[in-house]
Amino acid sequence: VDSVDLAYHDPPKEISALAQGGEPAAVHTMRLHYHHALYHELEDPWGAGSRSEAADPLPPPDLIWLSNPGIGHPHLAEQWAPSLERALQTGIPLVLTSHSAADAARDVEALGACQHAVEWLHPPQPNPFKSLKLTPDPLSQVGAGAGGEGEAAQSGMVQANYGWMGLRGIS
Repeated sequence: VDSVDLAYHDPPKEISALAQGGEPAAVHTMRLHYHHALYHELEDPWGAGSRSEAADPLPPPDLIWLSNPGIGHPHLAEQWAPSLERALQTGIPLVLTSHSAADAARDVEALGACQHAVEWLHPPQPNPFKSLKLTPDPLSQVGAGAGGEGEAAQSGMVQANYGWMGLRGIS
């Protein structure tokens, strides 16, 4: 399956509006599309070139979400660079999460090295909904700090979605 279309609505309001001679409640649609490729490898992701000629082109997303991408990670930054540039080029807001304060700082540094200027919509900060599960930081050695805060940093452990930031590329 490469796409899923979801429609949701609140039937009680729809039935109530119809009973009173009004219009039915709006139906909201969410489209999820899966592409097995790196973002920069997609050809015209929101134009007719990305789907069959018979299908409607995909509308641009309202948001690009990157969960713990590691765009500034020493072993991943080079791979992320072309996809990050393309995402910033769109001007579509991006939300990134990070494993630790150090991971977020690396991501901010990587964003600063991009060709496109960045407008901060939400500066990096701890996520109140972060995972409570601690996992070993792949960059730390046993006993080395992970660069986070408190006990997690002391033990070389990180947390999924520890922090988050919102931004978009500007020309």
